[in-house]
Amino acid sequence: MLALLGRVGILLLIYFLFFLGPFGVYSVGMVVFLFFARISLTLLEENPGWDQRGWSRYRNKRRRGL
Repeated sequence: MLALLGRVGILLLIYFLFFLGPFGVYSVGMVVFLFFARISLTLLEENPGWDQRGWSRYRNKRRRGL
């Protein structure tokens, strides 16, 4: 059953990319590339942006007694 779903999924992906055309495939590739590049840069940051906002900011203020 899973093998059949996998084959159908691959066929649908090929049809999708074929009907999207070359510029559509290019734009999808660029979006995926930029998404993974942003994730990579976030992981390489010394102080990640997601650690400087939200609940961690509140927690850090409580730790410092503010």
